[in-house]
Parts: sequence; C-alpha cells; structure tokens
Amino acid sequence: MKYIPKPSATIEQYSITLFHNVPNITFDLNNQAEDGDRRPWYTFALVNLPLHSLSVDATVNWHWFDGDDVKLIIDGQIEENFENKRWKDWFWHATVGQVFSGQKREQQSFTKNLQKGINYIELWADRMPILHSVTLNLGDFTPNRIPSVDDPEWTGDFGDDTDQIILARALFGEARNTLVPDEARIAIGWVIRNRVEDSRWPDKYYQVITTPEHVSSFNEGDENRPYVEDPLQTHKDIDQEAWIHTCDIAGKIINSKLSDPTKGANHYYDDSINTPGWARNEKPIFKITYINASQTESTIYFYRL
Repeated sequence: MKYIPKPSATIEQYSITLFHNVPNITFDLNNQAEDGDRRPWYTFALVNLPLHSLSVDATVNWHWFDGDDVKLIIDGQIEENFENKRWKDWFWHATVGQVFSGQKREQQSFTKNLQKGINYIELWADRMPILHSVTLNLGDFTPNRIPSVDDPEWTGDFGDDTDQIILARALFGEARNTLVPDEARIAIGWVIRNRVEDSRWPDKYYQVITTPEHVSSFNEGDENRPYVEDPLQTHKDIDQEAWIHTCDIAGKIINSKLSDPTKGANHYYDDSINTPGWARNEKPIFKITYINASQTESTIYFYRL
C-alpha cells in the first residue's frame, strides 16, 4: 500500500497528535516556504478516511520580478484557478500590483466529497508563500475507538487494534494462566512475529493472528475467546495485572527488546492436544516444560517449517 505520492519523500521526523474535534481537523502551520521554483511543499495523506471539504489559508507577495504562488493538488488533480488563465494551475498567486499594496492573504474552501480510502492533498510552492493553516472536514465520519491497555474491549473489528494490543490478546488468550512462565509467552509471541515477517503469511499482526485456526483462542466457541474479546471482563485485580504484564511483553517483542528464544520458530503446540499432522514427521527446535495447575508437567513444542 502506498502512503507517499510521487515524487517520493523522506520522513526525517514525525510526531503523533490526538485530534478531539472530529470531523474538523485543523493544522496551524504558519510556515513560510524557502525560496525556490515550483516544488512540492506539504502533503497530507488521509488513510482510510473520507474528505468532505477542506480550506487553506495562505499568503502570497511580490518579489521584484516574480511573485509567490501556491498550487493545490487533490488525488492527483490540480485545483484550477478559473479566474486567471495565466495562473490557472496556481490557486494563490501574487501580482505585480502588490509591489504597492503589499502581501495578500486568502482563505479558500473546496468541497470534494471523497469516499473513505487513501486520499492525498498536496500543496506546491513557488518562491516564498506562507501557509497559515489547513482545515480538513471529514463530514459525518466517526472514527472507531482504538482499544488500549486500560480499555481493551474489542470493537468488533480486530483491525482497530494496534499491533501491541492484538498481540497481547493472543498471548493472553493462549497463556493467561499465571503458572505459564513468561518464557512461553515470549516464545509464542515470537512465533507470531516470525510469521508476520515471513512472506508465506500476511505482513500484519492482526491478519496473522485472526487467520482461521491459526491461534486457537481466537476460534469461535473456544473457551478463551471471551478473554480475547475483553481481557478485563472479570474485573479482578489478578487479571488486570496479568493483562498489563502481557501488554508489556507484547510491546517488547514488537520492538525487539526481547530476543527470540525459539530461533525462528513459526509453529507451536502444547501437549494438551494430540500431535498435529504437520508436526508428526518434524523435529522441534525448542520446547518449554512447566508444572501446570494439576501439578503435572506440560510441554510446549516449537517448530520452524
């Protein structure tokens, strides 16, 4: 999936901001372009979002023999200036008369009614215009709640989960019992990550985890499925502590702060079930044995296939 339109750009740094005033999102920029000729300036990528309308507030001025201009491109289409054929591709443009009148600031609005998807808004600069603000109106769009460590209840779509939350759900569902050692949780988490990084499986955590019959606790009717959907459903302190701990492990696996004890395993099973067909003629590369609630040994076997 592409997120940066041509020409491609290098992201040197980024920050994350939570916007509360949906559907109107305003970027207060107040940035003056460095002097140059007709080049990309700002790009806004709307991922899985609609766009009802937008407004752009910009200032242009005249500099001796040339003036500032701003071009707006939405999903590859230039917003044409029908009032002046000479500057038809530059919606904001300075004129020689501004030598006397000074800079000109204009806010322009555009109604687009673009459907939810990947939509690009590009602003190009000629000379040194100033971009004061850009406001995006998403119409009647209401964003889904994003589950968090403190509020993990399922939204009905596991695609709303962050990688950390969906991986934590899997580890909590598969190894919630406090008798299961962290070594097992880390190993199971790495099996999932190894699949995400293997071209034979999808490259998204939620897609690997929710593939039917891949992670048993996600199967409809599985006794652990309710704990996958709402890890805090019991409202017990012990479950809350276990969930927070599991989220911490999931985050450390994703961010490579915990090494892979399985050395690349992409399959596993525990001896509470019969040996799966795929494992009968294979040799495990790693195993974990621990004492379960029945005070007997349980073993989890890991394979790289």
